[in-house]
Amino acid sequence: MFKKTKNSSERESVLTILQNYATLVSRKNHKNRLFIIKDMLKCKKLYGCSYEEYYYYRFDTLNEKERNTYITKEKNQLLEKAWNGCADSSLWERKTKLYQQFKNDIKRDYLLLTGDNLKEFTKFSKKNPVFIAKTDMRNEPHQIRKVVLNEHMKPEKIYESLLEKNLNVVESELTQNIKLKELYPKSLNTIQVITVKVKGKVHITNAVLKIGNGSIVNNLYYGGMVAQIDLKTGMITTPGLDYRDHCYEKHPSTKTKIIEFEIPEFDKLKQYVLNLALKMKNANYIAWDIALTEKGPVLMDASMNPTWYQFPEFVKQKQGKLPQMELLLGHKVEIIQKRSS
Repeated sequence: MFKKTKNSSERESVLTILQNYATLVSRKNHKNRLFIIKDMLKCKKLYGCSYEEYYYYRFDTLNEKERNTYITKEKNQLLEKAWNGCADSSLWERKTKLYQQFKNDIKRDYLLLTGDNLKEFTKFSKKNPVFIAKTDMRNEPHQIRKVVLNEHMKPEKIYESLLEKNLNVVESELTQNIKLKELYPKSLNTIQVITVKVKGKVHITNAVLKIGNGSIVNNLYYGGMVAQIDLKTGMITTPGLDYRDHCYEKHPSTKTKIIEFEIPEFDKLKQYVLNLALKMKNANYIAWDIALTEKGPVLMDASMNPTWYQFPEFVKQKQGKLPQMELLLGHKVEIIQKRSS
């Protein structure tokens, strides 16, 4: 038996992903699987499109001109390099580093558990018997828990348990705007806003509402859903979509209508995000995760690697978001083909 190298294991993993998504596309649209595999490889080479994007963006239904309008994984990396190439990447490695940078915008108590600050945690937990626990490092598996304490729980036991689970950031719980609570009360439903700063002027280029579904997590890849927001009106214009490719015109738990749901105080939220973007030096292409509380917008997180949701329901006339970004950039974004030696 030969031992598999890391590279061979990675190749096998990529091949499995390719085959799995090709099977999904083939079943969904009744197309030849081998043809789909060849087309997926072509789209990765020409447009920088991942196999996952090929499936969710329905690349098999697009012509070459339409495909070239989508912000794919590799084209997004080129946008990041152009706008964030001079940014301090260490700021984005840990959530608490970002919190320190924007300490006046966090508007909640938080504590990084270090293994030797039980006294500080005990004080925090007395003040916040209900709190949220997260993982600090961004490259760690996504984790978030809601912790509810009672008088019988010992702080040292809770402290040890959180560290064992790598939930090393604790934050006081925020109370979200009552209207968003009506949409889904178990999670903090947040708004992701993408900004681009060009020559000192900030442009808001996209906004989506991230909604929980069945848990406190609103992340699309962990059971949540997303819906597109109209930048002028603050109105939801699409159904909620989840990672399993399901569409929801009404929330399955609350039966609240998602399409035409209006984000409260959306103009105030946009101004808040513009002010955040102006504070950031060197990083000019950012996705901001904002909560709307009873007292107004609050920064939850931010990323120099914005996620674009270009599902068919989210785009018009099969036109992706790339032309809008190219206009701000001032030139075309193209994948450079590597010559074979």
